[in-house]
Order: sequence, then structure tokens, then C-alpha cells
Amino acid sequence: MKRFFIFLILVIFLVACGHRESPTGGKKDTESPKIISISPVEFSDISKLEKIEVVFSKPIKRNSLKTGLHIYPPILEKELNWDGAILNIEWQENLQDSANYFFTFNTDIKGEHDNLLDKNYTFVFRSGKTLESTIAGNFSFEKVEDKEKEVTLAVSTADSVNIFTKKITDSTFRLEHLNRIPHILQAYIDKNRNGSYNPNSEPYDYRFVPQQKLASVNLELTYQDTTKPKVNRMLVLAADKMQMQLSEPVKKYDELQIYTADSLKTSLQIIAASLEDDAIFVLSSQMDTLKYTAEISELVDLKGNVKQRQTIEFEGIAKPDTLAPKVLSFWPADGTSIKQLIPDIVYKFDEVIFEKDIKAELLQIETGQQLEVKISGCPAREIHFQPKDPLQNYTSYSIKLQVADKDGNVRKIEPITFISIVR
Repeated sequence: MKRFFIFLILVIFLVACGHRESPTGGKKDTESPKIISISPVEFSDISKLEKIEVVFSKPIKRNSLKTGLHIYPPILEKELNWDGAILNIEWQENLQDSANYFFTFNTDIKGEHDNLLDKNYTFVFRSGKTLESTIAGNFSFEKVEDKEKEVTLAVSTADSVNIFTKKITDSTFRLEHLNRIPHILQAYIDKNRNGSYNPNSEPYDYRFVPQQKLASVNLELTYQDTTKPKVNRMLVLAADKMQMQLSEPVKKYDELQIYTADSLKTSLQIIAASLEDDAIFVLSSQMDTLKYTAEISELVDLKGNVKQRQTIEFEGIAKPDTLAPKVLSFWPADGTSIKQLIPDIVYKFDEVIFEKDIKAELLQIETGQQLEVKISGCPAREIHFQPKDPLQNYTSYSIKLQVADKDGNVRKIEPITFISIVR
């Protein structure tokens, strides 16, 4: 019996020793791999070499380099050889002479635990003596909130071969050590983080940059707009004055007609029509208290969307205009100094003015000498005045206007004074 108990205790002990719990595992690896070094150093001449060595901070999934490594100009005969976390890119072909080579490692590259490369890396190497170019500029944005977002800037050749792609968080950019060839720049904000441009929801710009040593390019990131402009309403201001209000700013139109909205379609003579952003200011012959139709064709917005034809009906009035034109704004401000000797003096009125209805006097204040003035922009609401001859430096001048509208309502405008100072 005693032996039996000893045997039983031994069996229980052996079973207990043989029971192992499942391992709980170590700390999850969440650290992104990085490129620690590259040899030879960037900008070295590699025309007589056969490889470069790239050292990562941890082992890399080798198949991720299929999309994660890009070389321009392309090196077709090459091998990727690994020694732990060290990559040797070895080629068996002669490199192009007098060209910069761009080796780009992007965030498609993954570590062994699927952590993505921490950022895009682009390294430049020379092959012989090269002619380089630089492209610099800034970004502007259609939507204010996009200013704080990262911009993806893709650089390619004129035949759309990708050179490299950069992520930029600043409002300016500078691309150096480019080969002296034409380039294409494409910029967008990758809002859905899929690595490509989505025309339905992301702002974009495209620019062709000719071959030159230094190019300045401003990229305007705007959203695709396929909405055609339209006429929202007609505002009748007087019996011969009206304002056609548009849905958005427009750069041009082909033809504007106004006629009675009856079977006769009797035309109303359009004497002048001035396009200003999202409105057309119209002067016509006298209307009556009838219903009219305004018809406009080939209305083109700032993004090239075209409204072929649109009509809108409105009620005419017979009330004449008895109010004199008003000044809405002017430049320069009264009593200021300007930095031009042939300044562009600008007045904006609340109605369309013809040149024949303007009297302008530009005087040198010290001598009272009157200078000849050139008037431009008429008929319009914004009128430009320039002296025909340069003004004298460090000399004060005044300009005085008298204007009348189409119906003879006269406005005398108080003079403004300014001094020209060009250092």
C-alpha cells in the first residue's frame, strides 16, 4: 500500500511538471524601420562604381522593395542582395554619363513585423559631370483649411517618367540637383492616404517646367469643378441700367441679348456691358414696364467650364436714373506717397462710365502745372488714369475728377493728393 501511494505521488508530480502554459509573447514591435546610412555618401560620383550600400535600422521584408524602391534614370540590370538589415544594390550595366541618379525609398517598404518605413528618402548620386537645375516656388490653396496639410509633390520628366515624390509640410518648396531637362510637377493633398490623387475630393495642380537653370513655379491647389456657371438673377437698377448676377466669377462670355418676352421678341439695344467677376453691369436703351428675356451664350468660368446658353426672364421698369455716380474706392489713398513715376491711378464707381463723360485734372501742386492724363478701361465701373509723361521725383501732385453717367447725372469728386518718391 505504501508503494502504491509513492507511485501515485510520483505520477502526479510528473504530470504537473509536464503541463506548460501557452507563452504570452513579448512586447509588440511598433517601431518603424529607418535608413541609418548609405555608402558612398550622397552626391558622390558613382559612374565607376557597381553598387551602393544601404543600412536599415532593422531587417526588411524583401518583397516590399518591389514597390518601395524607385531609381531614376532606371537601372534595368541590377540585383538586390541582403546581409541582415544591410541592402546592396548592385548593377551590371554602364550608367548614363552626365546625369544625376535619384534613389527613392518610400513608405511601401516594410519591416519584418509590417511596420512601414518612417518616411520617404531620396538620395542623389552623380554619374560624371552634370548640368543641374533647381525648381523653387510656393503653394497656394483654394481652401484655407488646406494650408496646414501635407502636400504630395511628384516630379517627373516631360514624358511622364517618375523621378521622385516628396511630402512637404511647408508653404514653399525647393527642388535641387535636378538634371537640366524639362520637368512636370504634380501637387495634391492625399486626404484619404491611399498614395494617389482622387479628383473627386482632393485639390491638385499640374505644371510643365521648361529646361532652365533656375525656375520659379507657384502651385495653386484647387478642387476639380465641373459645375457650369449660370445666371442667378437680373437686378433692374433703372430704366436703362441692370446687373446680371452670376453663380460664380466668370472670365468671358460670347454674346448677350435682351428682348421682350413675347412672341415679337423685340430687342433692347445694349449700349455697354462690363464684366466684373460674378456680375455683368449692363447699360441699355430705355425699357418699359414689360417682361424681358436676357439670353447669354458661351459663359466660361475660371476653371474653363462652359454654359452654352441660358435665358432668364425679368420685369422691366420705366423709372429713370436720377442719381449721380458714386465713388466706391480709389488708389492711391489721399495724402500718401507712391513708388512710381508713372502711377496707375484707379477709381471704381457704382455704375458704368464712358470716357467722354470724364474730366480729369492732374496738377503739380507746387507749380500748378497741369499734366496730360491717359484714361483707360472705359466703358466700365473701374477706370484707370496715368500721366502721359513721368512725374518728377519727390514732388506732390493732385488729381481731380468730374464724371457723369449715361443719363447726364454729374458728380464732382474731391481731389486727392500724393507724392512720388522713388529711391
